[in-house]
Amino acid sequence: MVSELRSPTMESSTTPVAAASNQSPLSLLNNMSNLMSTKLDSTNYMIWKLQISAILDAYSVIDHLDGSTPQPRQVLVSETGIQQVNPAFLIWQKRDKSFLSLLYSTLSSPVLAMVVGLSTSQEVWDKLEERFTCTARANVLNLKLELQSIKKGNESVSSYLQRIKTVRDKLSAVGVHSDHEELLHSMQEASDPFSNSALAMFMSHNKPSNGYNANHSYNNSRGRGRNSFSRGRGGRSPGFNNQNFNPSLTSPQSQHQSQQSQFAPQEKSERPACQICWKQGHYAIDYYHRMDFAYQGKNAPTKLAAMASASNIQHTQNAETWLTDSGASDHITASSNNLSPQAPYQGQEQVSVGNGQNLPIQNIGNSQLHIKFHKFQLRNVLHVPRIASNLLSVHKLCLHNHCSCYFDANKLLIQDLPTGRVLYKGLSKNGVYPIQSSTLFNSVINKTACTAHSVSTASAHKWQLWHSRLGHPSHKPIPSPPQPTHPMQTRSKSGIVKPKLGYAVQVDYSTTEPTTYSVASKHPQCNGSISRYKARLVAKGFHQQYGVDFDETFSPVIKPPTVRLILSLATSLHWPLRQLDVKNAFLHGTLKEEVYMAQPPGYIDPTHPSHVCRLQKSIYGLKQAPRAWFESFTSQLLHLGFIASTADSSLFIYTNNTVIAYLLLYVDDIVLTSNTPTYLNHLITQLSQVFDLKDLRSLHYFLGLQVTRDSYSLYLNQAKYAHDLLKKHNMLDSKPAKSPSCSNTRLSLHEGDPLPDLHGYRNLVGVLHYLTFTRPDLSFSVHQVCQYMAAPTTTHLAAAKRILRYLRGTLHHGIAFTPGPLQLSAYTDADWAGDPDDRHSTSGYLVYLGSNPITWSAKKQPTVSRSSTESEYRALAIASAELCWIRTLLKDLGIYLSQTPILWCDNVSALAIASNPVFHARTKHIEVDFHFVRERVLRKDLDVKFVSTIDQLADIFTKSLPTQRFIDLRRNLMVSIPVIEGGC
Repeated sequence: MVSELRSPTMESSTTPVAAASNQSPLSLLNNMSNLMSTKLDSTNYMIWKLQISAILDAYSVIDHLDGSTPQPRQVLVSETGIQQVNPAFLIWQKRDKSFLSLLYSTLSSPVLAMVVGLSTSQEVWDKLEERFTCTARANVLNLKLELQSIKKGNESVSSYLQRIKTVRDKLSAVGVHSDHEELLHSMQEASDPFSNSALAMFMSHNKPSNGYNANHSYNNSRGRGRNSFSRGRGGRSPGFNNQNFNPSLTSPQSQHQSQQSQFAPQEKSERPACQICWKQGHYAIDYYHRMDFAYQGKNAPTKLAAMASASNIQHTQNAETWLTDSGASDHITASSNNLSPQAPYQGQEQVSVGNGQNLPIQNIGNSQLHIKFHKFQLRNVLHVPRIASNLLSVHKLCLHNHCSCYFDANKLLIQDLPTGRVLYKGLSKNGVYPIQSSTLFNSVINKTACTAHSVSTASAHKWQLWHSRLGHPSHKPIPSPPQPTHPMQTRSKSGIVKPKLGYAVQVDYSTTEPTTYSVASKHPQCNGSISRYKARLVAKGFHQQYGVDFDETFSPVIKPPTVRLILSLATSLHWPLRQLDVKNAFLHGTLKEEVYMAQPPGYIDPTHPSHVCRLQKSIYGLKQAPRAWFESFTSQLLHLGFIASTADSSLFIYTNNTVIAYLLLYVDDIVLTSNTPTYLNHLITQLSQVFDLKDLRSLHYFLGLQVTRDSYSLYLNQAKYAHDLLKKHNMLDSKPAKSPSCSNTRLSLHEGDPLPDLHGYRNLVGVLHYLTFTRPDLSFSVHQVCQYMAAPTTTHLAAAKRILRYLRGTLHHGIAFTPGPLQLSAYTDADWAGDPDDRHSTSGYLVYLGSNPITWSAKKQPTVSRSSTESEYRALAIASAELCWIRTLLKDLGIYLSQTPILWCDNVSALAIASNPVFHARTKHIEVDFHFVRERVLRKDLDVKFVSTIDQLADIFTKSLPTQRFIDLRRNLMVSIPVIEGGC
């Protein structure tokens, strides 16, 4: 008789093992599915695993997923050699499919895509654990920084403690356990005046991870309406109320209690602790040794200052110099001016110095140590008036500023832990390592007088060693200046007034023209020419409305492949290249619409001040100004015999008998080339009669591109543009990287923390994208970081900075154009389902004209491909379209290819589809791409051939490669440093 089965949450007379074994897989699946309330995504793996593990453990089926129960043999062989299906395997398989369905029902769509192709529940379980545990291990540093930067703010204590516990659980899941000291530091960042006392009480009586008890103790302490450290326990009194006091400045006495009592038994957590004998059961006020000043207590904690001196000498208080002390447990200062805010110290502790003497602590507060390029935060600084020098605790400095200190015999080096940037570098002096502060927060230091006082000691020879280490003055300090005995006399009392320069200091004194030759010859600007100051009348174009003030806008911008194609042709045909610049280009356009503007300042008609001006010519600021300028320039070129290209509207071609000329227009920059140099001079003369032009002679610098040419080759790079980018982002001194991205890495939308400054990331990525004009080796890496412009994270910013490090080592790299046959060839490749977020594939292609790279691309496909063949064929279609466009462009230029372009692909199935129509029935979902490529192949517009993966040059545009493979492909892309004979 089978007993009634119930949910594990209900009472049942049967055990979970019996219930799981007697229950059918379908009913078992329904029961467990109803208990799951969480779907797994990229952020909640720990919560999901906790919940599903508890359910599976309750039904005693967890061993099926973790591999404890082995899979039965599928086939049994009898003694006679007859094979038959194992009944145990059928039962196991049925249960496994049930557990597999259970796991599928608890996964979100992005996570479900990660386990496609896995057949058993154990494989899915292991895959999820491997995927999310590895991701967590990679973010250990980010989790540690997050734990140290958690602040309470205005949220409740429960939410605050839960945030700390969540981060600690993530660290524990990957085997990293945060210690008690680190957790204490994180919890003391709360801004509620009551939180420090409650949290310190929590640390004194509970384990660090017990957040519920901490919250309960916190509420109890607030309900009593008193501080938990009052009544002689080292805390400040309830009546203390300082608006400027920072709640994070807890008493060092309370910190000692928190650190020492973590090993105390839990059942004694309600008993008070004495601050004199450190025993529980009574307060310090009730201790019978309290009035015995000779009694020093038992194991009383002391603040250590290993390098401090308390000697019978006169010493100065230098508020600007801090001595780094690896033996000091706290920051110590002799001047209270260095603390802001500050409060009287309420504890009983004293500072123990090197000669065994204890010095009293008067105040406690915060400070800031300003150096040339950084500011260090100094927390819980102790004010000890009798200390010889300001001491900087190395432990507290590294803990609170996330930095590290390195010492050798000559210098001190402080580095930032997250970035490795050097924050401070100083030399040792007299055996110590001083840090000179340029400005101290809220400090008022009198530099003209030094106060000194003496300290008693037992023997004179003991302090001589400390005097040598700290560099105490061996002579008496400079005495204070005498008080003035006469009234102060000032210029205002004497009626002496200095003339105010006012306008005179802002205007050059030599405003008049020189009257003699000797005076004029000494002035560099007196050359007889008229000084021209650029000032334009600009309209408020942002007030214009579409359909009212303008109908169409257009900007004459040449396409990058067209620029590279013309430069390659000029190199192969040995044609000259000239450059022109149009002055005030937008002022040459004529408006067709009725546009009115207010009278400009300084030119208002006094008789009609309220009238407006109707514009006949375009001016800067109008939205239709670029289009008006382009129409005016195009009409003039058409009048001179040029025709516009059908493939690129900013390319103009002139042919007349044997004269051929090409003109490229990019807004107001013009590039000319021709087979007849005399015609170029004639054309420039004709254009100068209509437009105000500046002849820049041979092409050297165009749109941020640096052009270097000799008698044989032409080299194109963006070294100056890249140098300015590195300088803007402070990466000129960074360590160069050998590749722009790490090998076999894929960026994800959910990795890292969100960036607070979206504009900075977008600006950086936009500038990097323009660098791909001459750097095909950057295309894939820039393509990756461009996908996360909407919500970038710290991981994406790190990837972008790695590209900058790669630029640092390849600053002068570019593409080289050499003469060669006019033959088109292309390489195409695809990375199937490479995007971990949506499983879209990445296409890449590279087109050569002869041996010169003309156009390239790395782009994510718009749809998901169901097979690698489909993704490869889509990439094949994209590269075919680019080849057809280049052939159209060459046809406009009057160049006809003698051989059919070759398209190289490394996928055999894609080649078979392009060449064999039998596969057509199987690929109806990509029939548009199929028909496009097949039509081009049948018309002999291109020829598709196979290339091995080793020789596939487009591999660099689809994935992150190992360093050596990347360098080999970069060399084949003609990306290198220029080698020009004779120099340039």
